[in-house]
Amino acid sequence: MMQQKVHTNTKRNSRNFKTPLTTSYPHLILELKKILT
Repeated sequence: MMQQKVHTNTKRNSRNFKTPLTTSYPHLILELKKILT
């Protein structure tokens, strides 16, 4: 359940990738950790 939600968020975030990185930086780190794990 959580995984699916994260996946959807990732897709939505990649669309808003042009937003200031400072805004989504914490989330970005979380996503990176999940991808690397």
